[in-house]
Amino acid sequence: MLDYIVGDSSLYTPAALQVFKIEQSLFATHVPMQIKEAKELLFEAPYDKTVEIVEGYRAFKTTSCYAGVEQRWVVIF
Repeated sequence: MLDYIVGDSSLYTPAALQVFKIEQSLFATHVPMQIKEAKELLFEAPYDKTVEIVEGYRAFKTTSCYAGVEQRWVVIF
């Protein structure tokens, strides 16, 4: 069992997420922009809930339940 998994957007698949859930693994990955929720969050970010992380970049955190797996997302733009 891997406790922490980091990968690019190709790792973010329903099948992989189910494995992470079963194995109780923590993961960090880029959510593909083909995921409707990710696209909506990026282009309709609640600006009043964002924080500047460095000059020119803002971020906010939210939750998602994609593929039946509860997740915490950090959206950076």
